Amino acid sequence: MNSKLFPGKETDEELFVSNEEIYSKFFDRHVIPFLDIKDGAVCMDVGSANPRMEYMKRKTGLNVLQLEVNDLNFDEIGKLQIWWSGGIADVFFVFDVIEHLQNPLWFMNQLKEAIRSDGSIYVLYPCNPHWLWHPIHYNEIPPDHFIRWIAHPLELEVVRQKKIIDINWKAYLIGFRPLWKVLSGQTPLRTFLRSLFYVRYHIFELKKT
Repeated sequence: MNSKLFPGKETDEELFVSNEEIYSKFFDRHVIPFLDIKDGAVCMDVGSANPRMEYMKRKTGLNVLQLEVNDLNFDEIGKLQIWWSGGIADVFFVFDVIEHLQNPLWFMNQLKEAIRSDGSIYVLYPCNPHWLWHPIHYNEIPPDHFIRWIAHPLELEVVRQKKIIDINWKAYLIGFRPLWKVLSGQTPLRTFLRSLFYVRYHIFELKKT
């Protein structure tokens, strides 16, 4: 079975590449300063355990539990509250999840039902032009569409939001070899262009209204 044909079912090898330099640049500069989490909060990371969240846990000292379910397109997260201390989480981290789902509205509604009344949902995802989408991404939602078609219908308040432009300057100093691989057919042109221009991300903090 090719997992790339099934949004939300990609393998860890397809999703995660362990690179401390990349994590340091992205999380230290953009993500960690954005967080506003009280001491002792019950935090849940949605999706598979991954090196990016392990890096953030080390840097912040947060106690983050992992919420792994079979398929985020269909599983009813609200019914899993028995797993958690107090029954409900204070914080959900939804990092690089939305773009893999066929029905993010339904998924976000599941999180709304599971979060405490004063809790926060942090949503981080890429939002590049369609021609740059990764082949295993089902959709990269523009931030204004996310607010209009997901946050507002679910009565989730956008407390804060931040546009992230994560430029990898090394990609612009690629030399001749990567270009030759494109010209010789070893590397698809789209993959080459993604290494240069795939830089836009967005992060939201959402609360119940």
